[in-house]
Amino acid sequence: MIYAFCALAAVIGFGGAWALRRQSFFWAGGLLIGGLAAISYAGATGGNALGFKLYYALGASMFPGWIGAGSLRPAVGPKAARWPAIFVLLLSAVQIGLTLPADVNAGALAALHGSNGEGVLLRGGWVAPTVLFNTFGLGFAAVAAFLAWWQAVRVQQAATAASAIGLSVVVLGVLVRSAAVYRMLTQAGAPQAFMLLDAAAFALVWAGAVLSRELPESLRRFLGLDQGRSSQQVRSP
Repeated sequence: MIYAFCALAAVIGFGGAWALRRQSFFWAGGLLIGGLAAISYAGATGGNALGFKLYYALGASMFPGWIGAGSLRPAVGPKAARWPAIFVLLLSAVQIGLTLPADVNAGALAALHGSNGEGVLLRGGWVAPTVLFNTFGLGFAAVAAFLAWWQAVRVQQAATAASAIGLSVVVLGVLVRSAAVYRMLTQAGAPQAFMLLDAAAFALVWAGAVLSRELPESLRRFLGLDQGRSSQQVRSP
């Protein structure tokens, strides 16, 4: 079942990356990173230490940062999003460089069994970029969604509503992989379904990106939005 969850997450990640490749470099890149992380986790489940290190560097660390950077661009424009994007790219190199040489607790790796892998990597320099990625990734996505809603309230059009709703769904995609959600999964008696959270996260990010381009006609009609202006989409290159 764990391998099935990994396969599902990988398929959604790769599918979303391909679908968004022309819309957003960072959203597509983040989902590609997520898909690679899911495959790496499958290797870690078989006891491969390098597989777990790759999963941790890519999925547990870099993914939220890349998604957050992707959210900023349609919300604030390419010029304002440039420095956060550069920060994410540089931090990605640091994360990989510090995580791959990290020491592994062999006993914790053997007991992975579909969990989030807490305690597998021994503490080291990799902790700082991991914290930065998760903090700024969620922060970037949340700020982008807030600004999009601010614009949607000021300019009530289908395009602004699409951006606000879509970016909010992306925030949910980042949040669903949080430690708090995993604790709820553990309390529900399914700690081995951790990769199912990744699959849900990738699906939400993909769905949010699509919604940010244009809302479905039925939803536009329900919200009473001006369909005549729906072609003015807020998109990230």
